[in-house]
Amino acid sequence: MNHTISDTDYVELSTFAEEQWHKVLNYLGRTFNLPREDCQDVFQDAFIVLYDQINEGRVHAQTYTKAELTQAAYNIQQGHNEGAKICLTYKAQVEASKAWTEEIRQNYLFAIQSLLEYYSMQKRYTDEEELLNHAIALYNTRDSITNNPQTRALHTMQTRVQFDKKNYDALIGYAKKALNMYNAVGDHGIDYCILCCNTSLAYVEQDDEQHATQYIDEAFNCQQKLSAQFNLSKYMGYYPIQNQRGYVYQTFGMYEKAIECFKDIVDNASPDTLASVYYLAANNLSTCYFIMNQLDKAIPLLETVKKATPTLAYTVSQNLSMDYALTGNDKKALENLRQFNTEGYEQALAIISKFSEIDREAMLKKLSQEMSDCNNFVVRYVPQAAVEAFDINLLMRSASLSVNRMVKDFANKSSKCNELAHLRQMLANGHISTAQYDSIHHAIIDIEQNLLRADNQFELTLKAQTATYESTKQMLKADEAYVLYCNLPTFDVDDGELAKTLHYATYIVRSQQNDGPTMVDLGPYEDIDSLFFTATPTAEYAAETYAAGNAQLLYDKLWAPLMPHLKGAKRIYYSTTGNLATLNFDALMQHNNKRLGDVTELTLLSSPLKIKSATNVTPIKNVVAMGCPDYDMTPQQMAKATSPHHVIQHEDISSKLAIRGDDTRGNWQAIPATRNEVANIAAIAQAHGAKVCTFTNAQATEEAFKALDGHAPDALHIATHGFAISTMQQYDNSPFAQSRTAFTPNGNYMMWSGLVLAGGNNAWQCKPLPKGVEDGILTADEISRLDLSHTRLVVLSACETARGHIDNTDGVWGLQRAFKQAGAGTIVMTLWKVSDETTCMFMTEFYRQLANGLNTRQALKRARTYLIEQGATDPYYWAAFVAMD
Repeated sequence: MNHTISDTDYVELSTFAEEQWHKVLNYLGRTFNLPREDCQDVFQDAFIVLYDQINEGRVHAQTYTKAELTQAAYNIQQGHNEGAKICLTYKAQVEASKAWTEEIRQNYLFAIQSLLEYYSMQKRYTDEEELLNHAIALYNTRDSITNNPQTRALHTMQTRVQFDKKNYDALIGYAKKALNMYNAVGDHGIDYCILCCNTSLAYVEQDDEQHATQYIDEAFNCQQKLSAQFNLSKYMGYYPIQNQRGYVYQTFGMYEKAIECFKDIVDNASPDTLASVYYLAANNLSTCYFIMNQLDKAIPLLETVKKATPTLAYTVSQNLSMDYALTGNDKKALENLRQFNTEGYEQALAIISKFSEIDREAMLKKLSQEMSDCNNFVVRYVPQAAVEAFDINLLMRSASLSVNRMVKDFANKSSKCNELAHLRQMLANGHISTAQYDSIHHAIIDIEQNLLRADNQFELTLKAQTATYESTKQMLKADEAYVLYCNLPTFDVDDGELAKTLHYATYIVRSQQNDGPTMVDLGPYEDIDSLFFTATPTAEYAAETYAAGNAQLLYDKLWAPLMPHLKGAKRIYYSTTGNLATLNFDALMQHNNKRLGDVTELTLLSSPLKIKSATNVTPIKNVVAMGCPDYDMTPQQMAKATSPHHVIQHEDISSKLAIRGDDTRGNWQAIPATRNEVANIAAIAQAHGAKVCTFTNAQATEEAFKALDGHAPDALHIATHGFAISTMQQYDNSPFAQSRTAFTPNGNYMMWSGLVLAGGNNAWQCKPLPKGVEDGILTADEISRLDLSHTRLVVLSACETARGHIDNTDGVWGLQRAFKQAGAGTIVMTLWKVSDETTCMFMTEFYRQLANGLNTRQALKRARTYLIEQGATDPYYWAAFVAMD
């Protein structure tokens, strides 16, 4: 009989085979740390041997005894791969054999549990989920009764995996199915209690008090019945569940109930029998006492925990430093703060060296926020902690960006550079199956971890990329100051409890200081943010925010409190935090109606390390200018073109409002003035002896930009549409954003910020492109992976190029972060959508002033003044432009 396969079937079959092949190779490489070529040989040989043995009936499931599997589980706990190999071998033998006795069923489940622990230790959550789904399918296929203890246990394990993945909706879905299975057969044993606990935690994360308390109370009540029925020790489930119950009550502000739960453990359990649960309960109890303003009870309890458990040193030292600060024991507060910082720093190094970007990003963010908040809080009460706290703030702000730079640099120096770039591009395209995504995901993790492990100097590199109080102080002149904006958690007594409020604050550094930086509390976030912040600024927003009355209120909140500490400072460097990154400080107004930027030389910095270079004036010898791309060009139609030269005449332009970047749903429209802008810049630069290369129309391609990688010019100017998608409404309106997938959550924001170049409308509307052609959408993610370290000035003459996803610790995830990670120097960017004509005029004047020998800030100030003189007096026109080093 002849069998035929259609072309479609063949493609699907080939795709499936390719997915499985890469999946197996990645799995072998991760598990046994083998080169890819060896993985291919091992798999092919093993497959042939296994196939022959199955045919000959020589494969028997019960190769390993329960004792051997137990030893394998112990080996896994000790971090030995050999235990995982045994469990994997046993699993494969069971699945290849038809034997299915009760002993095999039990041992198979035990092997699955051991492998889950192995994968969990490596943060391989997708592997855990697949392992469980496969095991559930096996039991359902081989058992006549599908609702049995093994399948119920496996569904319970799935809830733990989903919790680790932070996929709480999926957890609740698995939990509901599993709860129905347990209730259908009246099984309310230990596994049922664990399931209820996991379900409760998911509802905690979703801020659902009713369901969270319902399920944790159900778990506790069932555990009490089990303890009474079987005369179980309270250490067998009761105390752990009681601890979790207290945590749930504490989370929802039911502190009296939480204290009752934690005291039950502290008063009755022995730390020698169940140390981890006992001391966790003691720490949680002390936290409740802290919130209830009962510090006299919290501190002695914490001191006991600290002495007995080194593993809790980080959390306990954090709590003790804050408690002692509140009670006025400065010496103890400082002692515990330093121990907390030491423990936190060690954690940061471990995170950097052991985890992939996706885990590292989330863990560093949490650690950074905890360390910065704790240090800033202590300084409010213990000023002598300011040096330590200032250094921690700088370290944690730079950690994520520095690590990403290191990984990029390590990759560029290794043979894995092209492979890593190819994998990331495949991931970004989005049109891949789940299996392909997982395969690519794991391959990236492996490469990154190996790169960091191979370099034992990464700690020195991290320190070299981080400023300190002493280095900042030494870089400042007597008439200069550095201001670091930060977050300050405060606790005020409200109805007998300590209520937390987040404030803005600053550290001020002067060269003459002897006692460390000065902290100034600026007041609650909400009060200040309400004066200026919006995720989607409009022309009306700019006019209202920087109008005299509101600009004066902002000055009173954000700058006037600093003035007593800035006497004699003519130049002030500053770095922002959180939503302050969307504010133009130059446009704040004193009560004499003078703008702050007109009376003080302000310099926005990404780090104090930029102090020395920020005001340098170095002639620009070569310039690349891109503008007026033909957005409707297809890659096949790209051709060379030249730009006509046009000089802007002086005129009143206050009514011209063509916008550079105003379409997240439809097509990008041409912005003609960008052609004039590029031509004017080229003429000015050439007149002063600089070499100029321009790209317009079909020449302004993504390929042209990426060709600058490794040998970028002194100055890079891009005049086009820009976009920054940071709200769900913007995401829902953008087919492009929905089609892109990044490696990490913040990586998505880097995909959703960018610049539109020639042919960009194709990808923006998700139209297919020929293989090997760039899509014309230059994302922040793509820019961040280039080497632009030779470029001293980047000018992003497009809409909202200073915006993106705002993080209180890491800053803005968008184009500004991308160019900094790529190694660029000063970045000129925009805070909102800008007018086409006025932007052209502004940029032309800016470059004219640069050519006359002014530094970047001075040239920006002159260009602002020029616009106002030409009739563009509304802050909407001139306040959008900011520069950051």
